[in-house]
Amino acid sequence: MFQLGVVVSKKYRGLTILMLVSNSVHAGCGAIYLYYIQGHFGKDLKDIAPIIMLNGINNLLVQIFVVKYLARCLSVRGIILLGYVFGALNCALLSFLPNFYYLYIMAVTSGLGVIFAPAIQALYMNSAQPEEMGKVQGAVNSVVTITAGLGPKIFLQVLAACQTFSHHSTWKGSLNELE
Repeated sequence: MFQLGVVVSKKYRGLTILMLVSNSVHAGCGAIYLYYIQGHFGKDLKDIAPIIMLNGINNLLVQIFVVKYLARCLSVRGIILLGYVFGALNCALLSFLPNFYYLYIMAVTSGLGVIFAPAIQALYMNSAQPEEMGKVQGAVNSVVTITAGLGPKIFLQVLAACQTFSHHSTWKGSLNELE
């Protein structure tokens, strides 16, 4: 059950807003990634699958090896900020890539762009008293679940609205299949 008391309490309100925005943006970007690549570069799932696989492998390697090192050098807040910087940088670079093959280079930094999520969850859990751990974990899972649906809905609507300003007919066809 959704732990409304936890997420709206003054103690966790800032973290909850941070999670809502961050996870919604992350889930939304993931939802439109393939459609954007189709529209911008004219590529399909067969072309993009190796890049998605490289992103996943890189995310795993960063979580296993790099985060432990970063935790010694930065605070949890520093890791969150670093994740935001790389996430924003990756999105900005994606907008200006001259061709599809630069996505392979961007796969190297993709893992640093998602380290904010576990860091925010750690900050949430580190703020909890032992007797409220279960409620806080339930609240965190509820927020993650809500944003997994909210982010894609918002981002797909924005992309669909932007397609009218685009000359890429593949976007229109791809997005109309969702409706």
